[in-house]
Amino acid sequence: MPRKIKLVFHSSDNYRLIAIVSPLKEYRLAFAVNQELEFDFERCDDLAYAYSGDIMGTYAWYHFKDLNTNTVFYLIGNRHPGGNLIPSVKSADFFILIKNIHDTDEIKAYINKLKSIPNIITALEVNPETVKDLEMLLDINELHEMEQLNRC
Repeated sequence: MPRKIKLVFHSSDNYRLIAIVSPLKEYRLAFAVNQELEFDFERCDDLAYAYSGDIMGTYAWYHFKDLNTNTVFYLIGNRHPGGNLIPSVKSADFFILIKNIHDTDEIKAYINKLKSIPNIITALEVNPETVKDLEMLLDINELHEMEQLNRC
């Protein structure tokens, strides 16, 4: 009798998530983050997500890849008039999703620099185990990245 082998893949292991609370528009926030962290966020098409049946929300989406470390950063909006992209993190206006980073000291340095930006009320690392929608965010972000990187 053939056996079934189940492959369990946890894609959140290579990702870190920073929540940002700020009244800034996304383009102003991206500019400020670029200045403070010496990033080069590039605006691409908004991330579209149908979060409730046929109700579609669009969320700002910026991309930056550090070629020296092979770390990828995404600045993603969390607010839409119809609802938040990640409802379990209601207070966050934006997220910085970081792919391929393992140094916790570097994450702390990013957070401290983000907090020093005027009009950023707070920034903090989100524990992935407390965000029930994280896998969904990773999936739609990956699909969106594949679509966008050929265009922007």
